[in-house]
Amino acid sequence: MTNKEIFDLVSDIGVEMLRNGGEIPRAVMTMEQIGKKYGIKDYDIYIIANGIFVSGTMGEECYYSKIRNVPISGTCLCKVEAINDLSRKVAEGKTTPEEAKERLENIKKWQEYPPFITTLGMGIGSGGFCYLFKGTLFDCAVVVLVVTLLGFFMMYMDKKFTLTKIIKNIILSMFVAFVCCVFKLIGLGDNLGSMVIASMMPLVPGIPFTNAVRDFLHDDYLSGVIRLADATIVGISTGCGVGITVIAFNMLTNGGIML
Repeated sequence: MTNKEIFDLVSDIGVEMLRNGGEIPRAVMTMEQIGKKYGIKDYDIYIIANGIFVSGTMGEECYYSKIRNVPISGTCLCKVEAINDLSRKVAEGKTTPEEAKERLENIKKWQEYPPFITTLGMGIGSGGFCYLFKGTLFDCAVVVLVVTLLGFFMMYMDKKFTLTKIIKNIILSMFVAFVCCVFKLIGLGDNLGSMVIASMMPLVPGIPFTNAVRDFLHDDYLSGVIRLADATIVGISTGCGVGITVIAFNMLTNGGIML
């Protein structure tokens, strides 16, 4: 591999770690270790929540710099762990740049669990939250059904439409609230409030908010503000979707449901 290809490889490793939920200090440390092992000198790395800036020299004073945009997305900790394992093998001298690139490409292609398994897991987890929120076992069963429908609706939206995060979360939260209200109206479920709150759990930005707090604790205030703003916008949009739906449903049914 050429020096530029090695430099790009280390940058790609950092991007994949950050994209899949790895914390910023871990991404910096991983890039530094691999870069040092592969001969990158004067390696400067600056990472924020949605971007990576790197520069360094290789070979005969050949200078490289790179800026990578990393949109804030979901979390896949299995990929983060795989990249950690790759960095350890590189640091131990057990992996050449060619082998590291091949393994990184394989990691990128990893598929998440099948949609049915993911949707079922969402439903069962939300049903457990319903029980914690003092819902009955009947409410828990209804929540499993609601979240299962939500999972299929999310997959349909992702295939048919390209929406901004705000609009998407408003639509999904309206769908959840509407289905819960309909089920309550026809006698499926006892506590509408517990059902709605539990069914909203897959949309709650818990991980982004936790990452924001973690960034603040690491004195990375810029990344913390970015992640906190993202979590806040998602939270507000989901709350607006639920509020609009419940108010509209009560108006149409003359107060037929109450949270």
